[in-house]
Amino acid sequence: MEVNIINVCKTIGKETILSNVSFKVNQGDIFALVGPNGAGKTTLIRLILNLYNPDSGKITVNNVDVRSKEYDKVRQKIGFLLDNIGLFRDLTAWENLEFFHRIYFPNASKSIRNEKISMLLREFDLYSKKDSNISFFSRGMRQRLALARALVNDPELLILDEPSRGLDLEGQILLRDFILKNAKQGKTVFINSHDLLSLQKLCTKIAFINKGKIYDIGTYEELSKRYSKNIYSIKAKNKDKWLNELKRSTFVKWVHTEFDTVTVCVDNNYNNLPEWLHSRNVQIIELKKVSGDLEDIYQRIIGFSK
Repeated sequence: MEVNIINVCKTIGKETILSNVSFKVNQGDIFALVGPNGAGKTTLIRLILNLYNPDSGKITVNNVDVRSKEYDKVRQKIGFLLDNIGLFRDLTAWENLEFFHRIYFPNASKSIRNEKISMLLREFDLYSKKDSNISFFSRGMRQRLALARALVNDPELLILDEPSRGLDLEGQILLRDFILKNAKQGKTVFINSHDLLSLQKLCTKIAFINKGKIYDIGTYEELSKRYSKNIYSIKAKNKDKWLNELKRSTFVKWVHTEFDTVTVCVDNNYNNLPEWLHSRNVQIIELKKVSGDLEDIYQRIIGFSK
């Protein structure tokens, strides 16, 4: 399925949540929407699902306007995980999946229904807990069950709002395999997440959103070429003597310190960092350019406090 967002604006009360947002998600993409809390990510997901109406602009899924009657049929092929998970805590794991399967496939035979539910529970390592009331599940177990529920209707588009929230390491591995498996089957995956390391490894395209505006979109390789040209890693003695001056320098975009390493991003047209350090008698142990990961790129696009 393709998703097309065209000049979408949304205001709630007096607050502008989205301002002229436009981008396209192609079929088979693993598309990530990245930004800080309050950037408009969840609102955009709710607009795609037609839970909110945009003030202006247009959203289509497979060329069908989400506000049209025809979209009801399209939405039957969308699986989603929202921030409230949407499970019934007084039901068992099996009963939760059965409830949603009956909504999508009311005429399915018992054998087909049972086969589907069993397969999903096994895929997310929950079959041994199938008869357990989910009120006793950990947050991670409920998250895995919610992911299973998102597949109950054999969707062609998966919309996942913070899918890794609450997952332990095993759950994160299951999630990664789940996303890759569905993408290989030709399904489109739309993710809102803060797990930048996983997104860097998984996603075919990444969009950065802040204050309701899209700042940039591209593959990780494209974004890395655009934003990681002038990132340096510095190891030097007595950094307390020069670090604050470096942070205040006009050519510096952002600085991040971790243990004995200082990572600094400078303006694209600035090539004199080694000279700047030597002119201040900085005793350099190691100075090298680094290829930025997605966190570095995020800091450059969204902004990182000096």
